Amino acid sequence: MAAAIALLTPSAALAKPPFIAMSNAYYGNNWRHQMVDAFRKTADQAKKDGLISGYVVLNGDNSVSGQTSQMIDLILRKPDVILLDAASLTALNGVVQKACAVGIIVVAFDSISSAPCATKVDWDFANWQRPLTDGIAKLMGAKGNLIIVRGVRGSA
Repeated sequence: MAAAIALLTPSAALAKPPFIAMSNAYYGNNWRHQMVDAFRKTADQAKKDGLISGYVVLNGDNSVSGQTSQMIDLILRKPDVILLDAASLTALNGVVQKACAVGIIVVAFDSISSAPCATKVDWDFANWQRPLTDGIAKLMGAKGNLIIVRGVRGSA
């Protein structure tokens, strides 16, 4: 998040400090609370330093309809940038395209949107975890059971 704010300073093609919005599909676990808290802390400092003019965070209930409403609300507020942690890989593409069409920069991260106009900040967790998984299997002698705790159902 800090990197996104740093990249969007006035010297990065905007005539004034940008107003940043965050549309977070889900606020029901510790990771999402930590993410929003980290964003707010970084955004507060960025505002204090004059790097952004302000920000807003909207948290949802992990429904596409709820996040679509969030996005429509944000488009009407006319932020310079929307940071999007999406409820669906594809279902928000229409509203993301609408945001882009009116000149809003959309940065999809974590659970991304596949809308062509969105900048995507994604991570290949499967390949990133491969060496760790291989190491655990070796430690377990390739025998036994391992419990895997997965993220929010439907997250990309």
